[in-house]
Amino acid sequence: MSTTITRFRSLFLSISIGLAAQNAAGNDHLYESSAGANSLAGDAAHEQTDVESGSNQFFRSRVNHEIVLGANQIENSDFSDGMTGWDTWTNKNISADFQVVDGELLVDNISDTTAGEMIRLRQSPLTLEEGKYYTISFEARAANPRVVSFGFSTDLVQVTVDSHEMKTYSYVYPHVGPTDTNARLRIQFAASLEPVFIDNVQVRKGGIAYPSLPEILLTESGQEVTDIETWENLRRPELLKFFRDEIFGYPPDPATYTIDYEIVKDHIEILRDDEDVNNDGYHTLVNMTINGPYGSLTLPCPIYLPASVDEGPVPVIIYVKQRSPVTSETTDSVPLSLVFGKGFGVAILNGGVLANEDANNSWMDDPYLFPIFNDTARRFDERSESEWGSLSMWAWAGSRMIDFMETQTDKIDIDKIGTVGHSRGGKGALWFGVTDQRVALTIPNNAGMGGDNLARHPGYRSQNLEGSFWPIRRWYAPNFLKYPGMDANAPFDFHQLMALVAPRLLASGASSRDRLADPVGEWQSIALAQPVYGLYGLLDKTWDLTDGPHDDGVDTVLQNGALHHHKKGNSRHSFNSKDWRFYLDFANSHWR
Repeated sequence: MSTTITRFRSLFLSISIGLAAQNAAGNDHLYESSAGANSLAGDAAHEQTDVESGSNQFFRSRVNHEIVLGANQIENSDFSDGMTGWDTWTNKNISADFQVVDGELLVDNISDTTAGEMIRLRQSPLTLEEGKYYTISFEARAANPRVVSFGFSTDLVQVTVDSHEMKTYSYVYPHVGPTDTNARLRIQFAASLEPVFIDNVQVRKGGIAYPSLPEILLTESGQEVTDIETWENLRRPELLKFFRDEIFGYPPDPATYTIDYEIVKDHIEILRDDEDVNNDGYHTLVNMTINGPYGSLTLPCPIYLPASVDEGPVPVIIYVKQRSPVTSETTDSVPLSLVFGKGFGVAILNGGVLANEDANNSWMDDPYLFPIFNDTARRFDERSESEWGSLSMWAWAGSRMIDFMETQTDKIDIDKIGTVGHSRGGKGALWFGVTDQRVALTIPNNAGMGGDNLARHPGYRSQNLEGSFWPIRRWYAPNFLKYPGMDANAPFDFHQLMALVAPRLLASGASSRDRLADPVGEWQSIALAQPVYGLYGLLDKTWDLTDGPHDDGVDTVLQNGALHHHKKGNSRHSFNSKDWRFYLDFANSHWR
């Protein structure tokens, strides 16, 4: 007997095996068994031939994939021998009952608390070979929705069990790092008084990750993109239009505004002493006044340049800063000693001046940018479908800053302009780099969902499209409302957005314990952007998803031609001098 899994529809999680009638009716599923008996429930005694992933697995066509899985590693996967082979664990004073009822494992929290997510069903040792893919699956049912996370310690994914009948949940895990002969599978249950039933747990070598992943190099008409000309003249404009129409919105027509620049402070010497390092450089403050049809707004734009500018123009990084504005001669927002020492200048894009951080409608009123272009809409839902949000505002303002820098070529190397941002600022920096091809280096740092994170990776506690958009609708265009909750079958994903930076330099950074931004999804997004960089011949190698950073305790830096990714070990959501050093070293490897 062989176990053959075929691509069916598109939802990455919450799949249903063997429900052909429901599948035909249009339910979104990732896999469907090829025959009633040939399901994921195959007997572990029947050894299967493994399918090697190959270095180009993620760049082949995803149509009509077939995969044969290896033997199930789980002992007593159907609980026919009670709890043999399994162990359980709880904490936070939670009491849970694990018992086999009619051939299914009943997990019942009998505490009077719902705090924490610390009820675990575990099995070890399992073997995960270096660079291989593993399909993890189990069947579950619950009378009321129950959150369940599953996987290995480095990469848990989260689903909601919400079916009264047994449904199969599955995830293809790319094993990053060396072979692990003592791996532990964890199925973790959110503390709840609602019981959940589990059966038929599987861990099999092999699998196709993200079979519904939207293609980058395939046009809307189905034409394969095999050359730079087709990418630049057809496919890139298609993708760019989609992200403008549906996600970020459009900036105002240039005919509707004028920009005035006033140099308030010019080339004022900076002398700082930080850790016995001489930080001499120069500070320029430019007031950029935006004159729209319904008013004006002045954006202060500080620029900090190293003393080496006396010898010639220097590269400058535009830092998209979303909170309180910076105007002074020194700033704690940037490690100037490090930046100057690497030969760079930095300019601050004070995003908080353009749109504030309040989660209400106040950013659409005075004294912010939106009302000088729209004098009627004062609520989120009063904007037109593709009208801009704050991320697009920041990107547009960054372009206007470059307009000024083009008048300062004696100080600024206009061919070496970069942009960086952290968190939502990273989303803005990414969109800035996509939309302005004068940006030679684009750096989203810990940008997460709606930025540099793959939506289809259901990271443990990470944002999904709904989590990224709904509470902070001001960031995006109203059209984005169509996609929350559609992560796995959305017609796009953010690896496509990352690829739009090509052929210019692209660098991203993650933090190992940044669960909200999801460091695994951030790595996968840049790795899956490789095909376009390959068209330009800008890769030194082919990254497979299993090549990603895997040790949470140490810093990992990966470089592949025009691409860079790093993950800080033992680190939470943050942007600090370590990130700056990694990024500037990457830039200098190309620019010096």
